[in-house]
Amino acid sequence: MSPKRAPGSDGAASAMPGGVWLRAPRPPSAGGGAAQPALDRERIVAASVALLDERGTAGLTMRKLAEALGVHATSLYWHVAHRDDLLDLALDAVFGEVTLPARAAGDWRADVTAFMDGLRTALLRHPWSGALAGSRPAHRT
Repeated sequence: MSPKRAPGSDGAASAMPGGVWLRAPRPPSAGGGAAQPALDRERIVAASVALLDERGTAGLTMRKLAEALGVHATSLYWHVAHRDDLLDLALDAVFGEVTLPARAAGDWRADVTAFMDGLRTALLRHPWSGALAGSRPAHRT
């Protein structure tokens, strides 16, 4: 298996924007020692968001992310196929910060306003995410 292909990818799914959603996440890999936590998708996404917040989209590379995680860049390819996967996952994490009501409040305007306030807060917290949101595919089932 090529280190640049995430397991379970069929080639088409890995090259296609949004293809990360069509692959099952890999189980955590063992770290380099007892002090280093296992490398998994959640840890990769958190570090990607932090790097994007600090340096913007141009500052996110597999090498810089691996350095921030304390791993070798090729280790990342066991979890993501390419940088576009990182962008998709990071943007999804930002959208995941938006709180959705458990049920409708009975006033649709209040519901929409609350959602938009939450979305605005998340987008302002992560300045790179607004521009990126319009360029990334939305996953639909």
